Amino acid sequence: MSPLANVLVVEDNYLLLEMLTMLCEREGIAVLSASSGEAALTMLRKRGAEIDWLFTDINLPGLIDGWMVADAYRAIH
Repeated sequence: MSPLANVLVVEDNYLLLEMLTMLCEREGIAVLSASSGEAALTMLRKRGAEIDWLFTDINLPGLIDGWMVADAYRAIH
């Protein structure tokens, strides 16, 4: 059975990322995960067309925050 949707979850808190992943997968949603804005942008460049939803933390470590990730997601969709 194919997933209902694909979601990119961007969260730097490992426990929260795992919880969100588990909850989505339990509901039949495939999850791609990233723990930084840079990793999220890489994922969007490689697989952006496959990603139906974005769930991102705004305050991320590094130079790329959640707002920048959301802008990149919107540019693809």
